Amino acid sequence: MNNLCKKCGNVLDEQTGRCSKCEKDEKTFKIAVVACIASFLIALVALSFAIYYLNSDGSSAAILKSHHKNVEIEAQDENDDDSSHNIVKKKKSSQYVSSSSKKSSKSSSKKSSSKKPSSSSKKTSSKKSTAQTGGSKPKTAEEYYDEIIRAYIAQYPWDSGIINIRGENVPAEFFSEYSLDEIGYAYVNIDGNYVDELLIGPVNNDGEVFAMYTYNLDQPITLLTSSYRNRHYLLDEGGVINEGSGSAVVSIWDYYYMAPDMCGLMFNERITLDGFYAEDEGYVDSANGDMSKMWFRSETQDYSGYESISEEEAREKIDEWESKRVNINYTPLSEY
Repeated sequence: MNNLCKKCGNVLDEQTGRCSKCEKDEKTFKIAVVACIASFLIALVALSFAIYYLNSDGSSAAILKSHHKNVEIEAQDENDDDSSHNIVKKKKSSQYVSSSSKKSSKSSSKKSSSKKPSSSSKKTSSKKSTAQTGGSKPKTAEEYYDEIIRAYIAQYPWDSGIINIRGENVPAEFFSEYSLDEIGYAYVNIDGNYVDELLIGPVNNDGEVFAMYTYNLDQPITLLTSSYRNRHYLLDEGGVINEGSGSAVVSIWDYYYMAPDMCGLMFNERITLDGFYAEDEGYVDSANGDMSKMWFRSETQDYSGYESISEEEAREKIDEWESKRVNINYTPLSEY
């Protein structure tokens, strides 16, 4: 009984004292366990690869989808640009008519009929031509200033003391001495840009201007108006001199030029004879009225920039400005 295996009841091996059947079963069991573990590990690795692949494939798909979307957007933008470009080209082609097409249309109209078109057909063709040329043409200087010139003429004779021009009162003290033949208008580009200014003044002149206008953003702008103690003269380089007088011991000569925005005249320099300022600052006293000490130069229009100069320096500058006055070729208002 001692030679039998306690587990299975088989005879034990005499040399080893072990059960060959149990050893074989045990070895088979271990192999099965190892195989199961290996299979499990292989399945786990395969599952990990599958998960990784699925994740990477999803990211790639998202990237590809985003890329395709961007490509589609860029293509749409290009199509939009092309379409807008084509629209612009169509608009341009409808706005501008080439000389050859004009000639051909004229020749075809001559050949088609020798009869004059009716008034209705004239209106229709006129509307078409306006649409083809992109609307009305830009106004000229003459068209902008027409209302102003007509206002001066309509208020003649100028004996009321005031001339109303587009809601602004212009002193009429100069004008009352002249007739429509003696007061004129002129279009002068004083600053060399593309805008002509309107000048009103005496036909016989030495550069004197009674009123000056310009226009900007389709609106006429008053640049200056003159009076007896406040005269203006045009200089050959486009500047304007304002000669003013307040009393026997106060006179000014102010130099202006056109502002870059074309909305007004800009002050540049002043020469002045000012006895009151000279006395207040101690250059002269009331008992000693030496006018040679009353001259000043300034780059401002207030007293802050006044610098004392000699009468000789002042006269030299004034004479220089007077030598640059230009004769303005006014056309009499009676001829408008």
